[in-house]
Amino acid sequence: MELRAGAASRIITPPVGVDMCGFAARSGPSVGVHDDLQAKALFLATQDGCLLLITADLIGLSHAQVQTIGQRIFEVTGVPPEAVMVACSHTHSGPATPAITVIGDVDEEYIRGVENKLVEVAVEAWARARPAMLGWRREEVCIHVNRRQVTDHGVVIGQRPGGLTLPWVDVLAVDDADGRPVARWFSHACHAVVLGHENRLISADWPGYAQRTIEAAEPGCTALFAQGCCGDLNPSPRGSFAIAERHGKAVAGAVIKAAALCGQSAEPALGFSTELLHLPLQDPPPVDEAERLAAQLEADYKAREAEMVYGEKQWYGGWVRWAR
Repeated sequence: MELRAGAASRIITPPVGVDMCGFAARSGPSVGVHDDLQAKALFLATQDGCLLLITADLIGLSHAQVQTIGQRIFEVTGVPPEAVMVACSHTHSGPATPAITVIGDVDEEYIRGVENKLVEVAVEAWARARPAMLGWRREEVCIHVNRRQVTDHGVVIGQRPGGLTLPWVDVLAVDDADGRPVARWFSHACHAVVLGHENRLISADWPGYAQRTIEAAEPGCTALFAQGCCGDLNPSPRGSFAIAERHGKAVAGAVIKAAALCGQSAEPALGFSTELLHLPLQDPPPVDEAERLAAQLEADYKAREAEMVYGEKQWYGGWVRWAR
C-alpha cells in the first residue's frame, strides 16, 4: 500500500499574436505575454491503483482532446485513461482553444503542441515517482462573489450579495518520504477573470499568481490548480494584475496553511470513479424555421459588422456558422 508520487511541469505559453478566448469584446488578438502559462501533472500510485492529475492554464479543452491525451498516456505508462483527470484553470487571458468555437480562431499548430506537452508532463510525473506521503484538508478562503444579479429586466452578470458561494479551498498535499514538498494540488471555485476584455496580454490570471506564490514559499514543490464549479462565481474586486496578485496570494496562503495542518499518511487508499452524463438537448427546429433563423442571423451580422470590434465579429460570425 506504500504511496509513490511524482510531479512535473511544462510551459505552454502561446506565441504572441494568437487569438484569445473568453471575451467577445476584445479589440484584437494578443499583443504580448505578461506571465507564462503552464501545464502540470501529479502521479499517485499504491499497490491498489494509480491516478494522474493534470492541470493546465487554459480556458478549456475539448472532450475529444482529453480522450486522446488519456489514450496516449496509457500507451506509454499503462495508467488507464479513466484514471487521468485533465483540469483547466479557465483563464480568459489565454489562447483560443477548441473548447469554445465562437470566440477566437484556434492556432492548430499550437494546440497540437499543447497536447504533446500534456502527454509529456504526465509521463515525466509518472517516471519521477518515489516514496511519498499524502494529506488532504479544506481551508476557508473566498475571493469571489455570486455574479447572478437579479434585476427588473431579468438576471445579468453583476454581483449578488448573499448569493451562493463556495468559500473554501480543497488541498491535496504531497511530500516525499523525507518530508520535502512534492506537490500541492488545490481547487477553489472562481472564474479566472480578474483581467477583463481590455487585457490583451497572455496571463494565467489569479490562479497563476497563486501557483507561483506557493512554489516560492515551498521550494521544490509543484503547485497545481484545478478549477472548481465557478460558473456563477466571479472574483471581487476585478480589473488589474495587482488585484489578480492579491487574490492569488490570498488563496495561496490558505493552501500553505492547509498543507501545514493536514497530517499525512504513507499508506493512503487511492481510488477514482467516473460517470458519463447524457444531457438532454432541445429538438432541432423544422428545416424552414432553421433556414429563417440562419438568414436572420446572417442579415443581423452584415448590418452590424461595420461597428463591431474584433471579438464581436468572431462571436457573431461563429453563431452564423452554427445556424447554417
